[in-house]
Amino acid sequence: LAAADTFKIVIQRSDDSTVGTVNRVTDRSGIYVISLDTALNYGRYRGTLTAPSSVNDGVVTLDLNTTDEQDSPFTLASNEVDLATTNPVLYCYSIRAANHSDTTRSEYQSRVQLAGAVKAGSYDQCYARGSDNTDCCGMSVSGLVYPSSGDNFLVELVTRDDGDITADFDTNLQLVELPAATQAVIAEATSGDMNPTTAADFAWDTYPHVDTATFTTGTAGQTWINVDVAGDYLAMASLAVTTYEGVQRAVPAISFRVQDVQDDSFGATAYNRGNGTAGFAAVATSGLLTGLSVDDDLPAEPHGTLVVELDFGTDRLHGVALVIGHRCPVAGRRAHRACRG
Repeated sequence: LAAADTFKIVIQRSDDSTVGTVNRVTDRSGIYVISLDTALNYGRYRGTLTAPSSVNDGVVTLDLNTTDEQDSPFTLASNEVDLATTNPVLYCYSIRAANHSDTTRSEYQSRVQLAGAVKAGSYDQCYARGSDNTDCCGMSVSGLVYPSSGDNFLVELVTRDDGDITADFDTNLQLVELPAATQAVIAEATSGDMNPTTAADFAWDTYPHVDTATFTTGTAGQTWINVDVAGDYLAMASLAVTTYEGVQRAVPAISFRVQDVQDDSFGATAYNRGNGTAGFAAVATSGLLTGLSVDDDLPAEPHGTLVVELDFGTDRLHGVALVIGHRCPVAGRRAHRACRG
């Protein structure tokens, strides 16, 4: 970006329905822009995959056929990015599905694969009804991985549909190699209620990564992540159904709480149709939590917008909440500001 560039969010409907209206709600929309150090290493890719045929549960690796920027340690080869680093890597991807052939219900799930294994917390989902000329939907996820040097990173898509389906997919992938000193916590769960009748803090099963200089976590079943260093933090969360859920027309939502104060500008929702094979809801969100104090608690909060409880069994839910901060060395104000930037 150049100085004085203008940044906007553009909204456009993708249907011609004349039933009802769509309204924005106060305090339910937000934009967070972070200026990153240009000295960091970046990989920025995009691509278009035209009309691949896929059946129910068919997996498609999305094309990355254009490189906008590629620094070491990133190397693109055959739609996979080789990561020659052990530093944490921040990723952001978005996918637009359009021109799908199904005229009823089309559902897609996106996810990240690292070194041949699907990463928990990398899921999103979109649903296209196939009526009123609705022929597109989108997915967008931000997350963090800790690779081994030489690991392959790719974005893949799973089609949830009864029969053959084709669509066009536009993909954008952004990778940033973060400093080794980056402080992070990763919490995961494979069970839990993603659509409770009232707002409830989500309980985590395991903590695959915890930098204890900055974060304190509880044991299995706890909902909180404690911040031990004051500052600004980037938080990301993804919750997904990975085994078909038949509860119909459930709309789970997610947001963040700090010290039991909910901020709905981080909010995001999913739609679980629960009919045919369209029953794989996933919801992802991220945002900047500024001015956190020592001992602030950070639970992720799912909240069912319908009075419906999704009863997920073991291995049906794969979620991860990431809270990322960079604890800077105490070397004077200038060093601290540079580190935060």
